[in-house]
Amino acid sequence: MGEQTPIEGVRLFAWFRWDSLSTKIIVWSFVPAAIILLMVALATLNAYQEVTEDLVIERDRELTHLAASKFVSEISQYSNLLLDETRRAGIYNAHPSDQAAALIEAKNRLLTFDGGVVILDSFGQVSATLPLRESLHGEDWSAREYFILLLRTRGDYAFSNIVADGPGDTEVISIATAIYDPQGEFRGAMVGMFQLDPASNNAFHGTLVSLRLGMSGQMYLFDGRGHIIFHSDPTQIGKDFSGLMVVQRTLKGEGGALRTVNAQGQSIVAGFAPVPLTDWGLVTEDSWSVLTREGQNHAMFLLLLLVAGVIIPTLVVLVGIRRIMKPIEALMDATQAVARGDFGKTLPVSSKDEIGKLTEQFNLMSSELESSYTLLERRVGDRTRELSALYEVTSVANESLDLEVTLERSFNQVLEALEAKLGSIQLLDDHGDLHIAIQRNIPTGSEKTTEQVKRDHDLSEWVVNHNEPLVVQDLSNEMTEENETLPHYAYVGVPVRLKKKMLGVLSVIRSIKKQFTTEEVALLGSIADQIGVAIENARLYEQAEQMAVIEERSRLARDLHDSVTQSLYSVILFAEAAKRLSDKGKLDETKDYLIDLKENAQQALKELRLMVYELRSPTLENEGLIGALQHRLNTVEERAGVKTELQVEGTIDLEESVEEALYRIVQEALNNSLKHAAASAVEIKLSQSSGHFELCVSDNGQGFDPDLAVDSGGIGMFSMRERIEKLGGSFEVISNPDSGTSIQCHLKLM
Repeated sequence: MGEQTPIEGVRLFAWFRWDSLSTKIIVWSFVPAAIILLMVALATLNAYQEVTEDLVIERDRELTHLAASKFVSEISQYSNLLLDETRRAGIYNAHPSDQAAALIEAKNRLLTFDGGVVILDSFGQVSATLPLRESLHGEDWSAREYFILLLRTRGDYAFSNIVADGPGDTEVISIATAIYDPQGEFRGAMVGMFQLDPASNNAFHGTLVSLRLGMSGQMYLFDGRGHIIFHSDPTQIGKDFSGLMVVQRTLKGEGGALRTVNAQGQSIVAGFAPVPLTDWGLVTEDSWSVLTREGQNHAMFLLLLLVAGVIIPTLVVLVGIRRIMKPIEALMDATQAVARGDFGKTLPVSSKDEIGKLTEQFNLMSSELESSYTLLERRVGDRTRELSALYEVTSVANESLDLEVTLERSFNQVLEALEAKLGSIQLLDDHGDLHIAIQRNIPTGSEKTTEQVKRDHDLSEWVVNHNEPLVVQDLSNEMTEENETLPHYAYVGVPVRLKKKMLGVLSVIRSIKKQFTTEEVALLGSIADQIGVAIENARLYEQAEQMAVIEERSRLARDLHDSVTQSLYSVILFAEAAKRLSDKGKLDETKDYLIDLKENAQQALKELRLMVYELRSPTLENEGLIGALQHRLNTVEERAGVKTELQVEGTIDLEESVEEALYRIVQEALNNSLKHAAASAVEIKLSQSSGHFELCVSDNGQGFDPDLAVDSGGIGMFSMRERIEKLGGSFEVISNPDSGTSIQCHLKLM
């Protein structure tokens, strides 16, 4: 270059003079350009942060909920283990020596509970321990929350908060299962305990560790008081987190995700969900700074683009201000559209300068946001659909005990969830042969293959023989002369099992265009397990019906023997005595025997009518409490020659469960009067007003001493008292010998 002349230098210097027109144009153009680019950068960053926060919160909400559900599914194996043990005779016989022997015999199966196993009798006292802890025997644990819960709800199992019940008073988590004898009577509880110390490396801790696999950030599980059961940071275990907002909301039964601060005051995104079937809660935490690290890099990149976008307009503003402003305005509009949720918004790139690059980056960001959001929606939709199908199958299995209906509805849910139209459910018969229970659109011979399952065995038989799922992504590779019906389909079959017992095979076939994924195979496995439960429920229901018939026959036999048979035998004896006396001409004495014969025959008739009434279908559900009581009086008492009266004051409006209990109380009172009181009249009074309900059943029979009745057993009185006290009411018996009897109940309505 040549040496710059003084005149050119003066001109260049003059161009930068503050009072020059060019400088003013540049300055006046620079300010709005800088403002516009800054707004673009801030709007883009704000949109990115808003979308990031929404997506992360939605993700954490779903992940935490799924993790809580998965945790319940995982720990159910421990409660099932205890339930299996409670069904052993040595446990439910309730004899401490038998229970101790049973625990020793089950020692290897109960090693999972490193905090030991304790058996409580029906009064909540420790009757047996494993390993042996003699100092606990006879100790009263009836105040333990899980024992009270089992006793009150008659449930199968319950989970405790953190308690110091472990060896050496160490803190443990307890899983308690109710012990019932074959007659369904509560015999106590079996309690399995896990130590909280992570160094113990027990199965419970392992379940929680495996639950956290694939998660980032922190995760912790807390009990119903907010104390930490498990934490990613072991030093936090046992601490009180009840003051945290997410813990308080979870303990109230809420679930979700939000942006908040943790115990150290750091900004986080926390997902929280209550753990089903327990008082516990699960929380996951992700550092907000980590989640937005990529956004910070993006902000730096936007800042660089902003600088470039400011410098370039200052150099070319005189010749291109309008050309520059138009794409900037369009970019700002597009950014605002993205901020409103219009993902995928793109702009044409009209130049290769910094504004063009900014537009390209915006288009790239917008496309990535759209792809990410679409992918997330699809995944959430898939998981929701699959979980919904599993939930529906579980609901169907619980709703109906008709196996055919359950299989039909469950299989429809399977096909809908996997978007398939072909498949079958095959069950094993008593001879170990498969037969089709449910089938959809499968042509004959379509399940035959050769090399994949060897020697042309049936695909379902392969699943049965190997006891594992089978996936054939292309049936055309397995075609033979015998199997040419499904050349363009994929196949998946999973075993239907119950407690490792093979029951059958669930098979699904769909187009080869949509391959079966690992998640879908796992879903089918879970559904197959639920179908196995449904099959077992149907079998148990059938057995229960048979047992109910047997028990009813036994009860009738006992009632006939204890009441009617004895009365008829007395009739025979009186008849024979009367005949002998009449043959001898002793008519006065014969008359006395005939009177006794009549009374016994009438008593037998009363008891027969009572038994016939009890065999009839109940009228309570169809006619309500008043109608059912009137029907009882008309059918039994009046036909037995007893004068009856039913008085009703006010409008009787009670819940079904309350009506059922009151009806049983009146029924027991009438039965006692008919069998024992020799009453000629009974009266029932019902009254309801101002939140109170009164019931009175009275007769004019021979009466009795209530204290002696209680001392001698008084099962009927005890049953009536127990029913009304369960409803929160009071029960009173007023009776004296030869003065009749009055049963009075008072109930305060909510």
